[in-house]
Amino acid sequence: MAQPALDRILRASGMAGLLEFLGQQITLSDLQSLLLAVYRARAAQQTPARVLDQYLHNRFVRPGPVSLRARAEVDRLALECAGPACEALDLAPVCPLGTVAALGPVDQNRVLTTIRNTEVVSDCTNVLALECAVRRRAQRHDPATAGDRVRLCTSQRLLRTQYYNQPGVNAHFSIFALGTAGRADAGYRWELEALGEHLSCYLALLAAVPAIGHRVQDVRVVFTDLPNPAFLERLPDGLIAPLTQRFPGTRLECDPGRSTTQSYYELVRFHIYARDPAGAEHELADGGFTDWTQQLLSDQKERLLISGIATERICTLFR
Repeated sequence: MAQPALDRILRASGMAGLLEFLGQQITLSDLQSLLLAVYRARAAQQTPARVLDQYLHNRFVRPGPVSLRARAEVDRLALECAGPACEALDLAPVCPLGTVAALGPVDQNRVLTTIRNTEVVSDCTNVLALECAVRRRAQRHDPATAGDRVRLCTSQRLLRTQYYNQPGVNAHFSIFALGTAGRADAGYRWELEALGEHLSCYLALLAAVPAIGHRVQDVRVVFTDLPNPAFLERLPDGLIAPLTQRFPGTRLECDPGRSTTQSYYELVRFHIYARDPAGAEHELADGGFTDWTQQLLSDQKERLLISGIATERICTLFR
C-alpha cells in the first residue's frame, strides 16, 4: 500500500497507534479472528452483479491464457524428464505467512496475503525448500540416511501482485520447479551432480517439446554469479563437458563477471535461453544454490539447489 493512502486511513480511524497494535501487538490468531469478521461483513454486502464485475476486472482471478491440455502435455514431458528418482509433489496453493520474505529479499507487498495467516504461493521454490528441510531433518537423525539426497519437483500456478509492463505477462502463471537438498561433499562433487541433474531435466524437456508442437531452437545455458574461483575452475570438466556431450546442440557459457542478484544465490546461478520461431530469444529457466536449508536447519553443511522453467511461456511463445 502506498504511504499516502496508509496515512489517510490512519488519520480517518482516529486511533493513535492503530498500525502498531494490528501489526505488532495483537497475536496472529486474534488478528485472523478480527479480519474474518471484517470480510464476512464485506461479503454479506456483495451481490451477484458485483461478483461478476469483479471477476471481469480483477487481474488475479481471470483464467490463464494457455489451454489446460497444452500445459498438461508440457508438464507430462517435464515429469518424464525429471525421472523416477525425483518425487513429484502437488503443493498446496498457500504457504505460511512470510515464507518468501523470510527466505528471500522479497517485499511482502508483492505477495497476496490471506486473512488466515497464510499467503498465496508466489514462488514454489521457497515451498520446496521448506519440504526439503523437513525431509533432511528426518534423514539426519538416522546415520543410514544422513548422507542421502532429497529430490523434489512440482508444477504449480504462482500469483504475484506486482504489475508487469511486458505484453503477455500475467499476474498468475505456471512453472515446473526442481529442488535438491543434501550434505556437502569435498571438491564440490555434490553441487556439480545436482546442477547436472537439473540442467539435464530442462534441456531434455526443451529437446522433447517439438514433438508436441512447440518449436524451440538455439538453446543456450549461461552461468553467472560465480564468486568462487575454485568452483569456476571445476565447471568446464565437471559439468559443461558432460552436458555438451549429451546435448550437442546446446551452447554452455560462463560469464564470471556478471552478477544478477545480491544475497540470494550462492556459488552459481544458471539461465537457460532459447529462440522462438520468429528468432527472438527468451529466458525460460533459471536456478542456483541458496542458503535456505542452512537457515532452516541451522547447519552450514546443508546444500540446496532450486530452479524452475516457465512451462507457460513455452506454450505461449514457442507454439
